[in-house]
Amino acid sequence: MGRHALRRGPGAQQVLTPGAGSVPDDRTLPAQHSPSVPGAAPDTTRDEPFLRAPEDVSPWPPGADAPVRHSTTGSGPGRRGVVAALGSVAALGAGALALGPTGAGDVVRGVAGSLGLGLDDAAPTAAARIADTGSTAPLAVGTAPSSTKPAVEYQGSTGGKAPTMTTVAAVTQKPTMLVLDPALHVARRATWGPNPTTVAAIKKAGPKAWIETQLAPSKITDTRVDALLAKLDTLNKTPAQLKAMNKAREKEDYFYAHTQLETAAVIRAAWSRRQLFEVMVDFWHSRLHVPAHFDKSRDTLNHYDRLVIRKHALGTFEAMLWAMVTHPAMILYLDNQQNTKFGGNQNLGRELLELHTLGVDAGYTQTDVQNAAKLLTGLSVNPDTLTMVFRPEQHFVGKVKVFGTTYANATAAGGLTTLRSLVKKLANHPKTAEYLAADLVRRFVSDAPPRALVARLAKTYLANATAIKPVLRQLFASPEFQASVGQKYRRPLESTVATMRALSLQPSTNTTELMTTLRNLRWGLDQMGQSPLGHTAPDGYADFAQPWLSTVGTLSRWNMQMALAGGWNKGFSKPNAAGWIGDATTYGVAVDRIAKRVLFQKPTAAQKAAILAFLGHTSATKIPAWAKTGNGDYNLRVRAVALLLGAPQHQLR
Repeated sequence: MGRHALRRGPGAQQVLTPGAGSVPDDRTLPAQHSPSVPGAAPDTTRDEPFLRAPEDVSPWPPGADAPVRHSTTGSGPGRRGVVAALGSVAALGAGALALGPTGAGDVVRGVAGSLGLGLDDAAPTAAARIADTGSTAPLAVGTAPSSTKPAVEYQGSTGGKAPTMTTVAAVTQKPTMLVLDPALHVARRATWGPNPTTVAAIKKAGPKAWIETQLAPSKITDTRVDALLAKLDTLNKTPAQLKAMNKAREKEDYFYAHTQLETAAVIRAAWSRRQLFEVMVDFWHSRLHVPAHFDKSRDTLNHYDRLVIRKHALGTFEAMLWAMVTHPAMILYLDNQQNTKFGGNQNLGRELLELHTLGVDAGYTQTDVQNAAKLLTGLSVNPDTLTMVFRPEQHFVGKVKVFGTTYANATAAGGLTTLRSLVKKLANHPKTAEYLAADLVRRFVSDAPPRALVARLAKTYLANATAIKPVLRQLFASPEFQASVGQKYRRPLESTVATMRALSLQPSTNTTELMTTLRNLRWGLDQMGQSPLGHTAPDGYADFAQPWLSTVGTLSRWNMQMALAGGWNKGFSKPNAAGWIGDATTYGVAVDRIAKRVLFQKPTAAQKAAILAFLGHTSATKIPAWAKTGNGDYNLRVRAVALLLGAPQHQLR
C-alpha cells in the first residue's frame, strides 16, 4: 500500500500529500521514490535564484515595522503599513515585502471578491492552512512557513467542488480591474501570459486571425526554443533507451528524464512562439494525466508527452484517447498490466469513464466500470522493451455492456479490436462531448462554465468527429469568451510563467547557469503546489480558483515575483526596468510606465498612491539620474515592479 492514495467515489477527489493520511478507497498508488541524491532539492552550491538575494543588495526590509531601506529621500512606511494600505483597497499584493499571513489574507479577500467568490468560498480554512509562527520574517522563494506546503484541495475536499455550469439570461461582462482590451484578453487566455511582442502581434493581425495562425503550430518557426530543447537529451528517447541510461544517470538525479521534461515545459511556456499549442499541451496533461517524478512513469512519461499529448493536442480526441489507453505510461501508472481475466484491476477502467471521457456525473455504474475493465484485460507492457503488448491469453472473453452499448467480445484474438470500439464509442459519446467542452470552457472562459456555450461546443465536437480545432475556433469567437475578462485566476505555474513573460526575461547563453536556474525554478514551483507535471493523482491540477486562494499560496507568489523582478537568477536576463522608465522625470510617471509595461495598463489611483508612499516620494518628486541605472534606486527598479506584479491585475486573467 503506497502512501499516495487515490481519491475515490464519484466526485470524491482530494489533495494527496505525503503524510496527509489515507483516503477511503480500495486502490492506492505506489509510494513515490524519494531519492537522497543530488537533484531531489535545488542545487544551492552554484546558484540560489529562488532562495535569497545577492549578498550586496538586501532584498527585504530589515524588520516587520522598520523603515524600508534604499529610499532615496527618507523612509517609506513599514511593510505592515504598506500592506494595510494595499489590502484596504483590495488592490495590490506586497510581493516585495515578504509579508506575513495577515497582509496576504487581505489580498486573498480582494482577489476573491473580484472573482465573485465569498470570503468563506475563497479561503475557508486560511488560518488552518498556514503555520502562523507570529513572525513576519521573509520566506525563501517557493517555500511555505514552518512545515506547511500549499494545500491544494480538489473536488470533495475543504476547497470545494469545481463550480457547476451556469445558465445566464444574457451574456454580459462582469466588473473587473482588467482593462477591456480584446488583444490583451486573448493574450491572457490563449498564451502563458502577455508580453509586448505577443500583444503587438495580436493587435496587428486581429484576435481571430492570430488564433487561426496559432492553430497551425507546425507552420510557426520556433528556432530559439528548438535550440534550447536540443540541450535536453532525454526528450526524444524511447522508454527502452531511457531505461538503458538509468544506471549512469540516476546517481546525478533519479528522475533525470522527468526533470528534463518539466524543464522543457517551462522553456516552451515561457519562450515558445507556439503559445496556444503549449497551453493546450498543459490542458491535456491534466486531462489525461500521468505524473512526473513518479516511479511507474520514470521511463515512459517523456515518450507519452511526445507521442500522446503533443502529437494529438490539436488533432482529434478519439485519436488521442486511443494513443493514451494503449501507451505504456498510462498502462503502468494505472496498473493495467495486472488486469487479466484471472484477476481484474479496475484502475484504468474507472478513470477511462470518470476522468478521461464521460465524467463522474454522467450516470455510469460500478458495473460499467467493471465491464470496461474486462475489455481492457490483456492490455499490458513488455517489461524489457517497455512497449505496449496485447496478451490474448489474458483477455476476458464474453459479452459485456458498458454505458448502454453491448460488445460481443467474442474472441480473445479480437480483444484489441473490441477495445478500439469501446474507445471510439466513448470518445464520440454526447456525455464525453459535454464533459470535455465544459473543461475547455473552464480553462478558457470561467470557473463556472456557461451552459449554453458548453452545449454549442459539444455539438461542434460531435459534428466534427471529435476534432479539437473547430471547438477552439468557436470558443474564442463566442460572446461568452469575449465577455469573460478577468474571470480566471492564475495558478502558481501560470503566475510564474506570466511573470517571466511580463518581465521579458530571456534565457542565458550559459547552458549550465540556465539549466541550474530552471531546475531550481521547478523545485520552487513544486513547493508552491504546481510543478508542470507534478500532481500525483490521476485527476491533474484543479483548474478553478478556489483551491489556489490561500495566504500561504499568495506569499509564495510574492516571493517568486520578487526573485524574478530582482534579477537574482543567473540563468535569466535581468528585467530592464531602467528602459521601461525611460525619460520619465518624476516618480509618478515612472510608476505609471512600469505598470503599463508589466500589467499592460495603468495602476488604480489607490495602487499608485500606495506605491509612491512605499517609495517615500510624491507623484511630482523628480527622479535623479543615478536612480534609474546600475545599482540606483532599488526600491523603484525592483520592489515597485514586484509590488505591481503582486496586484490582482497580474493574478487575474
